Order: sequence, then structure tokens, then C-alpha cells
Amino acid sequence: MAKNKKRKNTLTLIAMLGLLVVMIGAYGLLLQHNKDVENTSDEEEEAQIPLNEIEESEIKELQVLNETTEFTLINKDEMWSLKEEEAFPVDQNTASNLASRMASLQATKEVIENANDLAEYGLDSPEITVTIKKSDDSTMTLSIGDQLTTGNDYYATINNETTVYVVEALVRNTFITEKNDLMQIEELPSINTELITGVKVTSNQFSNFTLIYDENNKDDYSGSSLYPWYITGHYKENANADLTAVNQLLTNYTSLSFKEGVDYKKENLDQYGLKTPENALTIWYREEEGGEVKDLTLYLGNQNDQGEYYVRLEGSDSTYTMASSTVSALFDVDVYSITAKSTNLISIDSITNFTVNTGSISHMYTVEQEVSTDSEGKETTTDIFAVDGVVYKDDTNFRSFYQNLIGLTIEGILPEDATIKEDPVLRISWQLKEEKANGEKTYTVEYLPYDNDSYAVRTNDKLLFTISKEKVAAAIKAIKEFE
Repeated sequence: MAKNKKRKNTLTLIAMLGLLVVMIGAYGLLLQHNKDVENTSDEEEEAQIPLNEIEESEIKELQVLNETTEFTLINKDEMWSLKEEEAFPVDQNTASNLASRMASLQATKEVIENANDLAEYGLDSPEITVTIKKSDDSTMTLSIGDQLTTGNDYYATINNETTVYVVEALVRNTFITEKNDLMQIEELPSINTELITGVKVTSNQFSNFTLIYDENNKDDYSGSSLYPWYITGHYKENANADLTAVNQLLTNYTSLSFKEGVDYKKENLDQYGLKTPENALTIWYREEEGGEVKDLTLYLGNQNDQGEYYVRLEGSDSTYTMASSTVSALFDVDVYSITAKSTNLISIDSITNFTVNTGSISHMYTVEQEVSTDSEGKETTTDIFAVDGVVYKDDTNFRSFYQNLIGLTIEGILPEDATIKEDPVLRISWQLKEEKANGEKTYTVEYLPYDNDSYAVRTNDKLLFTISKEKVAAAIKAIKEFE
């Protein structure tokens, strides 16, 4: 048995030695791999062929000529401007990017030193030519030709010489620049939805409306500030707006942006439909809580061939483009979708009483608070409900009845030329507590005969919407059955 144990230990030792040999070999391979990677990186770094190494500030002029545009930038006192068009609002970062690319220009490799036929590389008529004039008045020209058949890079020459190099696609893409790409785009503010106080759309193409925030909205009879927003300029009278729908809509106005610059000349505004535009968006907002209300107005012009809209800001002569989807989100608002649908959503805690009339039936329901104090001085408030002067003891049933009554919602817009009958099938009138009323203490809703399917809804003196007969019939039934 001792012999077997000794044999077992020997085998274990051999296995461990074998494992150690494998680990040493793997470590050696790892060291060699890292060395190869370092060597490869060094080779790649060495493969970069400097074509120009100067400071960006040493470039006095930069001319770009490609298949679609030609322009020359002038560097004076470290400010870039467009040659022969100094009024052009040059984006300094874009101009600097072009210059820095030429200041530190490199090739990835040399293809051939003396090319017999530059046409083989697309360099007899290059796609792009970039010429810089340095501070010593010497010049340098980069010409970019065809793309390599393998990879993304391009053939290039310097100063029209016959040595052909390869430059990265990034170099070529830098100079596929249109003149308008140089245009400084006006920065639009980032707006917090909670600090927007109003939105207005004036249009001959989309719905006209103004959405106003007013925490003292005189048409908010809810007693619990459910309607701090109201709509004006769309319906024939003001209408309350749904708070949830408004908050969702306002997210469209928080991060406005232009797609690209088009023109900066005032005399050209007419060709973009922006000289006397008929479509305008105004946003009122604060930059901080309690701050001064500011406004931003965006004018909408014609559409280009891609369906994008020309736009400009109030007080600016610059024309930009904006995606049609962005314009639609800003201008094309379904006003009815943000309109409050409840006809009489009034908190029971904000009223003293309400009366209900259904033809020959009339009832008054009162709501009072009774305050009691226990032996420890703790006060308790209890609601006392009454119907026609008689106390109604079933608190739960009364509240359920009230919730059904105030749950009526509109279903459509009443045409302005609608013919209605003046005898309401249902009339409900609330008396609000003084501290809950915004001016008017009485709020009355009437449901008037209109057509075969709907009743017209009159809230105080406003006739704007319709409601289905089924909903009103269900409410009348609940009133008659309430005990």
C-alpha cells in the first residue's frame, strides 16, 4: 500500500511539472505577442508620412475646390472670413478644422514616386483640390483623386507633382464641404418645459391657437387648480386645456435646432418665403424660476426639394432649414387633443352646494363641514351631506354618486352654425366656496338638444362642445335612482 502511495505522489509531481512547463510556454508566447503588437504599432506610426507640419496660425489663406463648390477663407488676426464676402457669418470652429487638417497633413503610404499617368489614380482631374498660402507667401496644394479599390482611403498628390500618396478617408471627407457648411448657425436656447409660460401658432397651413399658463385661470372651477393652462384663439371662446396633454406637448419645444444654414442676406428672404411669412411660432419661457419672461419667435417659409422647411428667427436675416418632422411637431398641433374633456370636474371639497334639474325634477345637494374636538384638543372635520335639506347618512354612496355626476366628458366640437334648443335636458349648478372661486362663485353646465346623437354643452355662457346622448341619459338615470 505504501508502494501505491509513493507511485501516486510521483505521478502527481510529474503532472505538476508538466503544467508548469505549459504555463511557462504560454507566458513566453504572451510576451512575444505583446512585443509584436508594439512593433506593429511602431511600424504603423512610422508609416505615417508627413506632408506638411506647420502651425495653423501660419496659414493665411485656404482655398477649397470640389465638385460642387469653391471658396477661399482668409485668416486675419486669428479670425477666419470668406474672401470677397466678409459679411458671411463664418463658423470659426469649422474653418479652424479645415486649416488644422492642412497644417498637420499626413499620408499613410507612398504608392509611386514618378507616376507616368496620374489618370490611373483619378489625379489628372482631382475630385478635390485644397490650396493654402502660408505666412511666408509660399503655397501648398493637396489634390485628392480616386478611392482605393480596397479599403476606404484615397490617392493624393502634393503641389501637382507625380509622387502619388495614400491619405485617409477622413482627410478627403473634411474637404467635402459646401460653402453653406461654413455658415455660423444661431444658437437656440434649451428650454425647460416647467418654465414655459405660453405657446402660439399663427398659420395659414396649420391650426391657429395660443396656449397660456395662468395659475389664476378664471375659468378653472375645479377648486383644485386642475386647469392652469387654457387655449385661446382657436375656438370662438377660451377653453381649458388638459394638463397631462399639455405637458406632453411642451416637450416638443425644449430642444429646437436647425438642420443647416442656407443664406444670410436679407434681400434673399423672399425666395425662401420668409420676407413676409404667414406661419409663425412663438414660445414664452423663463430661464429660471421667477425670472423674466422671454420670447422666441420662429418663422416658417417654403419647402425645398427634400421637403425640409426654410425657417428664420425673429430679428434675424439668416435662413436655415428644418426637418419636416420637426416642423410638424412644432406647428401641426391637434388642438382638440390638448383640450380638457371634462364638462364639470369640480372637487366636492370646494363647494357649498349644487342643484340638479332634469325637466320637472329638481334637487339641491349641500355639503357642509362639521368640526369636533376630542378630550385631547384634537380637531376632526366631518363632511355632512344633505339632499333637499335632509341629511344623507351614507357618505360612501353620496361620494360615488357625485363622482359619476362630475365624470361627464365631451366628445366633439360644436359647429359654429349649429342650431340648438334652449330647454336643457339636464342642468347642474355649483356654488363654490369663496376661497376656491376665481372670481365667479357659480358654475353652471347645461346639456341642450342638438342632433340625433349628441347634446350641446353650455358651461356658464360658453357653447363650444358636444356630448353623447348616452352619457347624459346615464347621468339622468343615476340622479333619478339616487336615494
